Amino acid sequence: MTRTDRNQWIWLVALSVVLTALCVWVGTRPAPQTDPLPELVTGADGIGRAMGRVEDADAANSFRERQPVQWFGDTPAGKARIAFGDVAVVLPDAARQVSGSFLPARDQGQVGSCVSFGTATAIEHLLLVQIARGEMADYHDLVQEVIYAGSRVEIGGGRIRGDGSVGAWAAQFVQKYGVITRAKHGKYDLLTYSESLCRQWGKSGVPDDLEPLAKESPVKGITGIRNAEEAKTALVQGYPIAVCSDQGFASTRDKDGFARASGSWAHCMAVLGYRDAPRKGFLICNSWGPTWISGPKGSLDIPDGCFWCEYSVFDRMCKQNDTWAFSDAVGFPSRDPFFIAVPRRVDVAVQFPKPDWTMAP
Repeated sequence: MTRTDRNQWIWLVALSVVLTALCVWVGTRPAPQTDPLPELVTGADGIGRAMGRVEDADAANSFRERQPVQWFGDTPAGKARIAFGDVAVVLPDAARQVSGSFLPARDQGQVGSCVSFGTATAIEHLLLVQIARGEMADYHDLVQEVIYAGSRVEIGGGRIRGDGSVGAWAAQFVQKYGVITRAKHGKYDLLTYSESLCRQWGKSGVPDDLEPLAKESPVKGITGIRNAEEAKTALVQGYPIAVCSDQGFASTRDKDGFARASGSWAHCMAVLGYRDAPRKGFLICNSWGPTWISGPKGSLDIPDGCFWCEYSVFDRMCKQNDTWAFSDAVGFPSRDPFFIAVPRRVDVAVQFPKPDWTMAP
């Protein structure tokens, strides 16, 4: 073998060793990581929709501790004592007073953006209550994509892989940065909800040129709800709530409009009402569209996609400590009840007399 042949043979052997090693490395290296898909829940209409609440007790505690008052029960509104009989409070009635109809049922689709929908729906009804009271003039729908993106990136630092966010992060975002109404804002057409934009901004954050617009409309007062009794007192005075928990529900309502507690949902929903009779419970507004749940609505008219939740079940949900009440001003001043009526009897609505209103000692 000549020297040239021997050198070529050595190079061929070396190349073979390198190629073999490369094949072994390619075959054994981990596959590129992909974002996990959100878990879907199939409703009565057969359509799967996402959840997306991420539990973070430290974030919730930290945000709550930075509020002027940590718990609603310690605010002036929470300490107010109201003496009345049977209660039926349906905050969506504010929408009917303002526009003649309930707000349409929201649908987050297959993006785990529930914390933005629960938060936005609560704030939208806060605005409607203010308009019905004569405290402000105009109403506009809110952009959930901005709340979702801001909670995940501007507040959460982009630490979550895949979909989802923390309820406390959404509350912190709308307080620190604010909200944006549905409209065309410069180059951004935000007239309708977009799943693709929601997921895109959920990774990159709120565009820099939209942040100043959001900061024009902060939600000034936010405080924690620790139990069902605090939630009742808040709702009676017109303060909507966003509840984040792992409690799931059936996709059918019973004859009274209540949905049975069933399964586990990592989810956030808006809480928009309370009633004492015929059963004590809370009105919950989901973000899965109008047809995810079926069955009777009970004796009170409620929006599509909503259901009543048993008092004891809701109390357990609150005790997961990621439930928030929203106010238009710093703090929670005590206010006259928004809408208190005894249940309909003989198809006649009776306005309950003005309650005896005193401040608890």
